[in-house]
Amino acid sequence: MPANYFELITPEGSGTLNSNFEIDGNTEVEDDVPGILDWDSVAFASKEDLPTGQTDDSFGQGTKEDSEPPTVVNGSVPNNKSDLTILALASEGLGSDTFLYLAWLRANTLGTANIDFELNQSGLFHEEEDNTVTPIRMAGDSLLSFDFTGGDNVVQLSLREWDGNKWGAPVDLNSSETAAGAVNDPATFGTDPGNVDNPFSPAAGDTLLDLTFGEAVVNLSDAFGADCRTFNSVYVKSRSSTSFTASLKDFIAPMEADINTCQTLTLTNMATATADGLDNIQSNTATIKITNDPDLLADAGIPSSELPALAERAGGVVLAMPQEDLLEPPQGVWRASNLI
Repeated sequence: MPANYFELITPEGSGTLNSNFEIDGNTEVEDDVPGILDWDSVAFASKEDLPTGQTDDSFGQGTKEDSEPPTVVNGSVPNNKSDLTILALASEGLGSDTFLYLAWLRANTLGTANIDFELNQSGLFHEEEDNTVTPIRMAGDSLLSFDFTGGDNVVQLSLREWDGNKWGAPVDLNSSETAAGAVNDPATFGTDPGNVDNPFSPAAGDTLLDLTFGEAVVNLSDAFGADCRTFNSVYVKSRSSTSFTASLKDFIAPMEADINTCQTLTLTNMATATADGLDNIQSNTATIKITNDPDLLADAGIPSSELPALAERAGGVVLAMPQEDLLEPPQGVWRASNLI
């Protein structure tokens, strides 16, 4: 059988990375291609930050990405750091793949952007004196870093996973074409200067100032492979510099999400048989489902101890076999489609 059945199903969207979404630094569909989406035409969820000023919450006391829990303080974000205003996200399934679309907005116009999106699984929150806002991390939580420096002509995107104590080594998503990003920077991405429409918040005006908006698409199925998971919340934060160990500054508190990276593929199998003395070709069909979704596998009674070997072999596990035995003539040659 193939090393990974899911790799045989390629998404066929007309947008960035074969998704249905256009990542180009603006919010409108530019190419006249049916089915293409952008922020002005997709259903998205969003969350606004607290108003800029002394009541805005941010990270303080030297909090860094590995700090758990991070320390939350109140006060203004320095003018030379990203003062985040809006977090937006959308997702869709295409083929057997799950795509996640993310966007950030900020109040100030800077030539750099060092921003992290944290995806959490637990749904539980800290109860510290100085932090009742951020989720309690668990192994497998993920961090998508969005780094942009004007003149580099590309947004650098990387993925880290929480190992229970700290964030792991970064995985470059650009080189594998697993993710792509853009900023409304006319010099780098050719966006219309000072004229990118704002579909996120009427209070922020009809258009977005240059360098105040960034977006990204991530193929989560490619990023996680057979090791799938479900994320229940997402939040965004800014670092003080490109260095991953730099202090964290502003953040937008987590918003609920339902992001499932697991894959399920349904195949229709047909087997036919011919045999000596048999006048007609005999056949039967059945539906076979391949999945790496732990909930579906648990419902099917597959022991968790078997999953690593099965996932390594197939990328997924056969969940449902034919309800009826295929016809078996006494002698003959079987031919079947979608052999597993």
